[in-house]
Amino acid sequence: MKRTMLLLLAAAAGGAAYAQSGGADDVREPQAKVPPPVYQSAFQDYRPYREQEPASWREVNEEVARIGGHIDVMKHADSPDKPQKADKPAAGGGHQGMHR
Repeated sequence: MKRTMLLLLAAAAGGAAYAQSGGADDVREPQAKVPPPVYQSAFQDYRPYREQEPASWREVNEEVARIGGHIDVMKHADSPDKPQKADKPAAGGGHQGMHR
């Protein structure tokens, strides 16, 4: 039993030592061939600011009402071009129980 455990321990230690040894492609070796660094600009997805055309206040108010109110507008702030129809608010206007 002791002999089997000793052999298993030696095999595990040998495997760990082999895994740590550097091979031909070990980047820690001075002669190793390392792939060249790839440049990726931090600004590659940058979209410059562009002025928006002012909208009619009446159209904006109608759109906010269609979406479901000002709070629902903020939920859809990720996609201002495509506002989605929100669920209907609960009966009572959604402000029930807020002022106590």
